Amino acid sequence: MMKKTTFMGIIHGILALLFLFVMIIAWMPKDFQFWCLLSSVLLCIGNSYVLICYLERRPAHNSNPMDRSLFIPVAVEFIAVLCIAWYLPELVHHSCNKYLAAHVVVFVVSILVQLLLIRTRSENTAQEQHIFQKRWQRDESVSQWEKIQTALSGRSDCAALAKKIKEEIQYSDPMSSELLADLEEKIRTITDEVLELAENPGTSESEILRRQQQVLALVHERNDKCARLK
Repeated sequence: MMKKTTFMGIIHGILALLFLFVMIIAWMPKDFQFWCLLSSVLLCIGNSYVLICYLERRPAHNSNPMDRSLFIPVAVEFIAVLCIAWYLPELVHHSCNKYLAAHVVVFVVSILVQLLLIRTRSENTAQEQHIFQKRWQRDESVSQWEKIQTALSGRSDCAALAKKIKEEIQYSDPMSSELLADLEEKIRTITDEVLELAENPGTSESEILRRQQQVLALVHERNDKCARLK
C-alpha cells in the first residue's frame, strides 16, 4: 500500500513540477491571473493525491465504481479552473475579487460533492459488509446442518429432517432485521445442541427429532417475520 501511495505521490509531484515549469516559462506577465491559475491547478493535483491516499488507507470490498466516482469532481474542478482562466477575466472586466470568488466557488462546490461521495461510499461499504456477514452466517448454518445430516445418516427420519432444515435455511433470505436477532441466536444455539446430540451415538432418536422440530419451527417463524418486515 505504501509503495503504491509513494509511486502516485511521485507521479503527482512530477506533474506539479512540469506545470510549474511551463507556467513560469510561458506565462507573461506574472499577474494576479497567473498566480490564481497556478495555485488552483496545484490544488487540483494535491486534491487528487489526497483522494488516492484516502482510498489506499480505507480500502473497501467491491467499491471500485464508487472509488472512481470520487475523481469526477476533481476532473470537473480542473476543467472549470481552466475555463475561468481563459474566459472569465474579460467577463468580469479583470476584477480580481470576482475572479478569485469564482475560483473559491469552484473549490467549495467540489469539496462538498467529494465529501458527499465519500459519505455515500462509507454507507455503501458498511451495507456491503453487513450483507457479507449475513450471508456468511447463513452459509455457516447450512454447513452445520450438512454435518448434522452426515452424522445422522444411520437414522433415516432424523437425516431426512436435517436435510429439510438445511434446505429451508439455504434458500432463505440472508438479510433480516435487528428485531429478529434474538430469534436467530436461538436458532444457532439449538443447532449447536443438535450437532452435539447427533455426534453422540447414545442420544435417543426421539430427543434429536424433538430438537430438530424446534429448529424447523423457529426457522419458519424467522422466515415469515423476515418477509413481513420487508
